[in-house]
Formats: sequence, structure tokens, C-alpha cells
Amino acid sequence: MSDIQKISYIADGYFSVYKPDGTKYADCGWERDAINLCQMHPEYTYRKIKTLQPQTVTVPYLEMEPDKELKQQLILPESELQPLDLE
Repeated sequence: MSDIQKISYIADGYFSVYKPDGTKYADCGWERDAINLCQMHPEYTYRKIKTLQPQTVTVPYLEMEPDKELKQQLILPESELQPLDLE
């Protein structure tokens, strides 16, 4: 079986093996493994669990206006500082 066939087989679902009291015993990716477990334990049963296949979603692209920014603050070097006179 090729890798593509394996992926599509597993992606379709998996098999859960249950004890007689209804508790889950194991999950199997292959039906033959679930059958083998049921043959080892004749009172056990298995069911196929279908999985949802992901769907591709197209998301529209909207161009937004650029973010608003504050103007750059120019900080003077210490050599150009002038004292502040508030009187």
C-alpha cells in the first residue's frame, strides 16, 4: 500500500475496541488490528469512528490603511541642551 493510500485510509476514520461493559479498550488505525483484538478477546466489540475532513476555506484579502504613528521625537544631545527658565 502506498503512502497516499495509507494517509487516505487513516484520514477516513479509526476503529475503537470496547469491553463488554462499554468502556473503551483501544483505538486502532487499521480495521485488521481491531479485529485481531476482538479475536484475542471474543467478548470485545469494535466500531468505526468517522473523522471530519477539514475543508479549505478561502479568506478574502483586504488592504488596510497604514497604522497611525506619532511623529519622531528628536532628542538633543547633551552638548546642545539649554537650561529652561520658567520665571
